[in-house]
Amino acid sequence: MAVSSRTTDIYPISLRELEVLRVEDLTPGMRRIIFGGPGLGAVTIDGVPMPALVSDGFDDDMRLIFPDPETGARPYPPPVGDGSLDWTAEVNELFRVYTVRWFDPGAGAHGELAVDFVVHPGGLAAEWALAAEPGDAVWAAGPKACRSLPVHRDWLLLLGDETALPAIGRALAELPAGYPCRAVVEVAEAGHVQELDSPGAAEVTWAVRERGESLAAAAGALDWPAGDPYVWVAGEAGKLKPLRKLVKERGVDRADVEFTGYWRETAAPAAAGGAGGAAPWADSSFSALQRLHDLADVAPGFAIRAGVALGVFAAVDDLDEPTLGAVAGACGVAPDPLLRLLRYLASLDAITLGEAPGADPAATPVGLGPIGAELTDPGSFAVRTLSGAGWDRLMGLVNLEAALRGGAPVPVGATGRTWAEHLEAHPEVARDVSDLAMMRAMWVAPAVPETLPEPVRAGEATVAVAGPGAAVYASEIARLAPAAQVRLLGDGDAAAAAAAGERVTAVAWSPGQPAGAGHALVIDPFGVTGDAAGLLGGLGCPVTVITKLLEPTGRAEDHDYAEDLARLALEGTRSPAPADLDAAAAAAGLTVAGSRPVGWGVMLAELRPA
Repeated sequence: MAVSSRTTDIYPISLRELEVLRVEDLTPGMRRIIFGGPGLGAVTIDGVPMPALVSDGFDDDMRLIFPDPETGARPYPPPVGDGSLDWTAEVNELFRVYTVRWFDPGAGAHGELAVDFVVHPGGLAAEWALAAEPGDAVWAAGPKACRSLPVHRDWLLLLGDETALPAIGRALAELPAGYPCRAVVEVAEAGHVQELDSPGAAEVTWAVRERGESLAAAAGALDWPAGDPYVWVAGEAGKLKPLRKLVKERGVDRADVEFTGYWRETAAPAAAGGAGGAAPWADSSFSALQRLHDLADVAPGFAIRAGVALGVFAAVDDLDEPTLGAVAGACGVAPDPLLRLLRYLASLDAITLGEAPGADPAATPVGLGPIGAELTDPGSFAVRTLSGAGWDRLMGLVNLEAALRGGAPVPVGATGRTWAEHLEAHPEVARDVSDLAMMRAMWVAPAVPETLPEPVRAGEATVAVAGPGAAVYASEIARLAPAAQVRLLGDGDAAAAAAAGERVTAVAWSPGQPAGAGHALVIDPFGVTGDAAGLLGGLGCPVTVITKLLEPTGRAEDHDYAEDLARLALEGTRSPAPADLDAAAAAAGLTVAGSRPVGWGVMLAELRPA
């Protein structure tokens, strides 16, 4: 598993209202809007406290929710109270993601935050920005994560088009004095070139499209300094392929490479019918039946999974001239059956198929659709959830009816094995389960150390960490609480402890045994064992629990309820509702002293002796 070498700080997804203070035209192609107002600080919205905005990373992003261009209405996603927001269909139509160009919490009455907008005709955000005046307001969500400036390698390479320019500009401005950096930026016209100041030893190359220049060509011609770089690339998703190839040929460690498709060039969409912001389906019997069809159709998942397993999307991305014949050869599948799969994937916007230049279908051009473009990296979270352990867990739902009737774990798909037997028979799947848990932990663990009791952070009391992704939590505690002493409970893997930090000790442990520490941090205790009360009570110390808590009436994310059903079918465990945690704590002789959101949709609960 390739883990980014950049560190990350995680924050609850907070909602805030921002007011336009000033508007500045940087170039004919870029307009800067400076926001302010009380919303930059700590506020309460719909009874839910929102912390003050934090933006420490050069590529921090926010969701800006613009007024409805037809009605002027300003809907927002109400806070759920677990560090997430309820994104309705109406709000989803009105938000766009933008980079924070700079943030100065000490400026003015409440602080100031700048966002740079690319100027272009049409588009919800661009039209709003062109008309924006002081006093206008927008809702905003985030930043939900701030990642470190990657100056831990010998030098930094930044590549991007104008949509990446705000992040590149901020990175250059925040470089340490004398730090070596190379940047290549593609813009439409010579007049769009900006003056970018930096205290670092930075060299900026501009590629201007009106002169026939391109980001890929300019990056390919760049002289690389000696040493190991960190490479950050962002821009139009369809134009990143040659840059991926360049970086791969240079042999840069995958942990030091970051590619982000900020946008995708598509044909202009047809005008949507009905009232602006209407949900995809209205309250009618026809639309209910259509939704039923969409929800009950299992074919898309199986077809996309087959494409992932065969390596179709990676092959299309890797091949210089992807045709049906070339993709079939790369995937080890005959052209005719592959074409039948590709036709279906094309109907799902995962693949594009062109016209064959002659009579030979093998010459049919194959490309990536918006969905397929997200499935080209075998190590990505999206791909991992559609292959290996991620897919095997979904197969547990095939026998859901039997699990509901029988009340015991059922076989995984058609394997005839229970989940535990499946993991024992396939060690690679067990490793995949561990890897996926660590990937999920990366988006919660950085927010946990500051919540631990002061004696733990000061090293006066040892903390024991157990559960899925425990090594990531141990590593973050060691990083953010330098004095802490950490016991990593599990199978006693010394290598995992060493990777987590020099103050981390691996200890063999199983649920129900004492923690041997003054405090315990347990991740997802209900997923670890069917006896969460026995696990919590056996630790013998106060406990911090990290878990998702399901909203009992179905208002949480659908995938959270799906995971609960998978646990029922495969393991006989559950995803807890608040009442489940209260009951387990009481049975363990503990009480829930308080809870708070940590990360996104995840809760941290403090359990103390009753």
